[in-house]
Amino acid sequence: QIARALGLATSTVASIRVNKDKIRANSQAATPVSATQLTRCRGVVMGHMERLLSLWIGEQKRQNLPISTLLIQDKARRLFVQLQHEQGNGTRAETFGASNGWFARFKARHNVLLTDEPSVADTQAAAHYP
Repeated sequence: QIARALGLATSTVASIRVNKDKIRANSQAATPVSATQLTRCRGVVMGHMERLLSLWIGEQKRQNLPISTLLIQDKARRLFVQLQHEQGNGTRAETFGASNGWFARFKARHNVLLTDEPSVADTQAAAHYP
């Protein structure tokens, strides 16, 4: 179950369990005592969702379709739920809200550039403008 939830081979998980004492000793020796910053590993579903979302954004741009932050966040939420459902019960504990902070980091990770365009053009006013 652990291997499936993490997207790893069962032999990898078994090797880690067998060598857990060696791994702990090496990580403690390599980590300075003053290290207090923790990093969180994103789940398999999250990584897959971000790759699919990046492809979707690229396709929208190629077709010259307008995209906004809210549209991308909504698509991300829907992709996450869909992928979570496809993965089964092993990933149910993982939640995702598509926050503005997540979106800012996603844009940096995937080099996403959004340009603000007016949603409606006033063609009549433009025609009468000298």
